[in-house]
Amino acid sequence: MAITMKSLVAIIFTALLIVSSVHCRMTTISTPGYGIKQEDRRCLQGPEGTKLCSSGSVRDCLKFCVIRGYSSATCITPDECCCHIPPN
Repeated sequence: MAITMKSLVAIIFTALLIVSSVHCRMTTISTPGYGIKQEDRRCLQGPEGTKLCSSGSVRDCLKFCVIRGYSSATCITPDECCCHIPPN
């Protein structure tokens, strides 16, 4: 079955349209029913994040986040502490 140039262009255009219309993103706040969320988190960067993660341990970052009602924490880099929002 030979595909003509017009058919090939139509197939590619359709595929690009479908891919561009899908909205997948990581959010920083909990928004029920919107998009496909892998996880919700709030991150602290700069001096605050450095103070919490520079020791090489996630302990201070976790303590900071749990006190504020988050479910867990991760040091993404030595200067970025991310608090994970608990699922609803």
